[in-house]
Amino acid sequence: MVQHQGRYPAPPSAFPYSGLECSGTILGLGPNVCALLSGGKYAEKVVVLVEQLLSVPDGVSLTDAAGLPEVACTIWSTAWRIVLVR
Repeated sequence: MVQHQGRYPAPPSAFPYSGLECSGTILGLGPNVCALLSGGKYAEKVVVLVEQLLSVPDGVSLTDAAGLPEVACTIWSTAWRIVLVR
């Protein structure tokens, strides 16, 4: 929301549309995937590298799944920082 309001600028190389997470159907792969993007969440269609895709767990809506990549990456990086510091 802050980025959408123009108060958190994306890097110069980022997609011109704001937003970092998406979920939906990937043409050629199928439905129920989500991804963390460098920008472009608010676009109708986005291009995503296969390495950025996560399967949406059973029982999770696409609306909820859109928030999973950022949370998963934050948890993973925090856990590894704790392991590496110890």
